Amino acid sequence: MRTLIWKELREHVRWLPLGLIVIAAVCYLAAPGRNSDPLLASRLVTQLAIVAPLLAFALGIVQAYRDLQPAGAAYLNHRSVTADQIFTAKVVVGFALYATAVSIPLLLLASWIELQGMQWLPMRPAQVLPAMVYALATFALHPAAMLMLAREASWWGTRILPLVPVTMALLPLAFFLRSGGMIGAGLCLIIAVLLAVWVYFAARYGWHGFWTNPPALRINRPLRRRWLLPAYFVSGCVCVVFAAFIVLLVNAESWYRSFTDKPQPSNILAVDSSTGTLWLMTTIQEYNPDVFGMESQVLGGDEVAVGKMVNPLRSENLPDSTQSFAYLYAPSGMHSNSDGFYTNFVSLSADQSGVAYDERGYIVRYTTYPQRRWQSTIAADGVYPPGVLAGRPFIGNPISTMWSGFLLLQEAGYVPPLVDANGLYLLDRSQSNIRQLIDRKVDAVALVESGEGHAPRLVICSDNQLLEYQLLDDLGSDTWFQKADPKNRLLNTRLQSLYDLPLSAKLITTIDLPMQLMTLSHFRIARSLSGWYLAPVNNNRAVFHLTSQGHLETIEFQIEPGTSSPPKNDRLKVEAVIAGVMPGVMVLVIAAIDIRISATQPGAHSLAESATEHPVMAATAGVSFVLITLLSLWLMRRAAQRRGLPRSQVRNWSWSVLLLGLAAPLSVVAIYRRVVREPCPQCQQPRRVDEDRCEHCGAQWEPPQAEGIEIIDAHRLPQQADGIPA
Repeated sequence: MRTLIWKELREHVRWLPLGLIVIAAVCYLAAPGRNSDPLLASRLVTQLAIVAPLLAFALGIVQAYRDLQPAGAAYLNHRSVTADQIFTAKVVVGFALYATAVSIPLLLLASWIELQGMQWLPMRPAQVLPAMVYALATFALHPAAMLMLAREASWWGTRILPLVPVTMALLPLAFFLRSGGMIGAGLCLIIAVLLAVWVYFAARYGWHGFWTNPPALRINRPLRRRWLLPAYFVSGCVCVVFAAFIVLLVNAESWYRSFTDKPQPSNILAVDSSTGTLWLMTTIQEYNPDVFGMESQVLGGDEVAVGKMVNPLRSENLPDSTQSFAYLYAPSGMHSNSDGFYTNFVSLSADQSGVAYDERGYIVRYTTYPQRRWQSTIAADGVYPPGVLAGRPFIGNPISTMWSGFLLLQEAGYVPPLVDANGLYLLDRSQSNIRQLIDRKVDAVALVESGEGHAPRLVICSDNQLLEYQLLDDLGSDTWFQKADPKNRLLNTRLQSLYDLPLSAKLITTIDLPMQLMTLSHFRIARSLSGWYLAPVNNNRAVFHLTSQGHLETIEFQIEPGTSSPPKNDRLKVEAVIAGVMPGVMVLVIAAIDIRISATQPGAHSLAESATEHPVMAATAGVSFVLITLLSLWLMRRAAQRRGLPRSQVRNWSWSVLLLGLAAPLSVVAIYRRVVREPCPQCQQPRRVDEDRCEHCGAQWEPPQAEGIEIIDAHRLPQQADGIPA
């Protein structure tokens, strides 16, 4: 084994400088200058996702290509070594060269970050860890490339199939590592190790079987015992079919419609501002060039009541003004509690500055012009000078929901507050002072519209209570709020500080939450005359009415057929036909997820309800699935027949069609090789010429009858050393 490792190292160490140069170039491009964006894990992972897979794939190709040639294979096979030893030596040396080429530039980059500090950019050495994890995962392409060269295939479509499972696994890993934090990097490391081990064993079996087995002796039978290699190919075929399904589904609609995006009406819940009654409105958003933005137009609406059949397109007696529902946002928690990462820069004022969140619980502020400098550190109890992370840290990311959760303030030109799990904070205009407006545990927060000319109300879910706060200025009034002017959006960009007003929060309502509403992170909320309306985000046909005394009433209603939005458009569509391409195992996974969501989130819109609302499309998808399953069964049996599979294997593959769909015939083509067949003298069915028995009737092979004209050297027959007759 040492000799093989030394041979591989001696022959392929010359590729190490090239790998070092390539990875070093990637690190150089990712390393930020004084006037560039901060070094985030996402940048380095994204750039390595382009280079590292090519490096691992190329290394596997150059290591396997020469030794798979007839002369090289014959030389190695006559040196008392096995194919497993050769393969293992190649993988060990390949990993050593690959790890050296990747780790040295990344470690140098981490050292440079440690020495450079945070004076110009928020960065820490730990930000290179996701890139190292992804580089480890991409090494799985090395044995996959060796398997691709070792296997024989009649066309390149099945030859490159070993690359598919690894590629499909690397795509979600790259996406998750870009923002997964330290915990995400640890989970991805476990997945990367399992992926590399799985591909290694599958490629080793394939390397040994494809290289050393005779070309026509019991080709298909050994694969039944080596379950790992067929399972690897089956997973690759399922990935191919699922990827084709996604591509067809994404592009299907564009084939039959114009490229102009036509706005579609939608149903929304709203509250009558004067009476406090609940309405289901049909609105449509269209672009208005006068205001340089989207405007919402009401097409109709109907009042909602318990058990009522609501027509959201009714145009009589519409309310003069309505209040929309606000989303309850939960403060974002930390990804890790160790040396982690920073978020992207967020602007908190109109000047040239930005802030980034440190996962250790601090906000670092930088000036961006004329040259970036670390300006200050913002903590929960004050603003500290640069160079240190001091003070009481925030619990969670306080800037994660500042724009989405406080959209009313943003549109009116106010700087939204900071919210974490311990309360709500305000920064002054210069971002040199911070004060805590509300000192209370925050599970979810929302900003709800109030009356005309009054500031919106702040609603906080804390433990088992719903708290309503009134935002007052120094005069004790809530008339300080100036609503956004849709015709003059430029004025709204002048961000005003709520710290400088100054504001105070007055608790005016406290309601104990019932058991059904203990978790409000997936709800929308609006005011009523006697309490609050709470609507689940994923259910538009049930609303909870919570009174000020804590009583809960469920308002369930129905929507008249033909008036729900988006329009049903229940007709034959190409999307329903393409749905039949989805493998049955994916259908089971989606059904299990749907059942889980329906069980954990009461009132959620299930697949069964969607099928009931769209019978034509559901029937089309069902018929398409049946037809494609029958087509897959026919293709599978035809491929199995050409490969001489026995009846037991054909029967097992026939049952697998229900789960694999079109992946079943593709798997048969990928796993088994075509063999030469001739008619069986007993049953007249085509039988394999490399088997001693007919796979159909079991008749033994009989030599052809002599016709009396054969010339046989009878004296040489006993002298055959290898036992093969002349």
